[in-house]
Amino acid sequence: MSTLEELDLSHNELTHLQKGLMGPLPNLTKLDLSNNLMLDIPVSEIVASPRLQHLDVRWNRLIRFYDEFVPLLEKNGTAALLMEGNPIVCDCRLRPLQFWLGGLELGEDDP
Repeated sequence: MSTLEELDLSHNELTHLQKGLMGPLPNLTKLDLSNNLMLDIPVSEIVASPRLQHLDVRWNRLIRFYDEFVPLLEKNGTAALLMEGNPIVCDCRLRPLQFWLGGLELGEDDP
């Protein structure tokens, strides 16, 4: 699977992806996990794909924003992260996203 560039797992009623399933995917540019039933995703495996440009996790049951996505967005200025339709809980875990959207850098002295 090292030559795989696009993976579409949308509309499969998936509740989770087993850890290690994604494996190293060095050429993956597009991953579509939309319209499933996932409460959590293997974010560390997803962001380990160095060429990833498009991640669609819309219409799942994700309740949090993964701050691991911020470096992905910063590194790939043209990357698309689609999260619409998830019941994201608005709490302090959204702070990295707020800073990124505001164009601010989170420093050591920030509260």
